[in-house]
Amino acid sequence: VELQHIMAALDDDGLGLFRSRVLNHVRLIPHGHVMTYGQLAQVCGREGRARQVGHIMRTIPDADLVGAHMTATAMKKKKEEVKIKQEEKTKRKGMRKGIPWHRVINAQGGISTYKVGSGDLQRRLLEEEGVLFNAAGRCDLETYS
Repeated sequence: VELQHIMAALDDDGLGLFRSRVLNHVRLIPHGHVMTYGQLAQVCGREGRARQVGHIMRTIPDADLVGAHMTATAMKKKKEEVKIKQEEKTKRKGMRKGIPWHRVINAQGGISTYKVGSGDLQRRLLEEEGVLFNAAGRCDLETYS
């Protein structure tokens, strides 16, 4: 209920357009690259609104998320198929059916979704795209942004 209230307030403030911009920019993040919540806010015209980007990301319907319904077993079985599909998607100038939510990370280059239960999946999806993490669980933003 609280999240619905937040989204209603965002729309009332004219930020429905901001939400659309955020989701459109997330779709354009190339395979093997990442953006931070703050970078997304900035390119969408709302510098300093990283938390709002996080709220928007949490409201994406599961059906629109890349990899959201894939279990570890399914990922192993279809790994080659997934790679082929990802290459095809990349060739289509970054336009994807699903929203590659896993490519959005925090300002330190780390994954913030562990607290909502999808951190392991996010890291696995990024690693499959070639994003490397150090011992502290951070990727080099200069390399992957």
